[in-house]
Amino acid sequence: MYKEMSVDWEKYREIFPDRYMKPSVFDRVFNKMVQIRSSVEGRRLRILDIGGGLCGNVFQPLGDYHLLDTGISKDEKDTIRVSWDNVSSLVYDFIRMRGSIAYLDEDELSIVASILGPRTVVAFNTFRSFGDPLKIREYSSKSGGGREIVEANFKKGVIKHILDPDGVEGVFVSYFYNRTIEEYFGLLDPYRRCSIVQGWKPPNSVWITMGRGHSVSDLGL
Repeated sequence: MYKEMSVDWEKYREIFPDRYMKPSVFDRVFNKMVQIRSSVEGRRLRILDIGGGLCGNVFQPLGDYHLLDTGISKDEKDTIRVSWDNVSSLVYDFIRMRGSIAYLDEDELSIVASILGPRTVVAFNTFRSFGDPLKIREYSSKSGGGREIVEANFKKGVIKHILDPDGVEGVFVSYFYNRTIEEYFGLLDPYRRCSIVQGWKPPNSVWITMGRGHSVSDLGL
């Protein structure tokens, strides 16, 4: 029996599978949307990253980068830290949730919904469909590799994520929610005010861009 250890989110880039950390199509398209809007509107933007972790600030030349991540206590240069208590006092141009939306509870998602301003764009990604209740696969990371184990409790709508790194006497455990895309639409946009919904469906995941007051051309898509 392995000892279960909670994930240290300030070090997760060292132990998490590379597949979750590497730049992706999501990043490229999101960055392009930010660049185009900043150029078209000729002003600095305000960008909120929820669950982005210690990843640096690629948006500093284009706007003010705000990080909301309860698992992070360190401060980074050119990053403005915000919390669930004060984030609703601001209006954002973009809200980014790469790999993090499934960790948010309904109260937190309702706060995100409340800060979707007249021209806010929110982008997130999540798994397309979960499938089997138990998945085991090998992974590689900066610190080496190991086994990734995912256990789904469909009745409770909760996923248990386990990392079993090579050479470590223990496993790292975290939990997230199992929701459908339709459920996310209902939680983020309960009054159906978003004017666009664009979706991309790679083999094992889906990512979505939702916004108000925009056309597809405004977003560079």
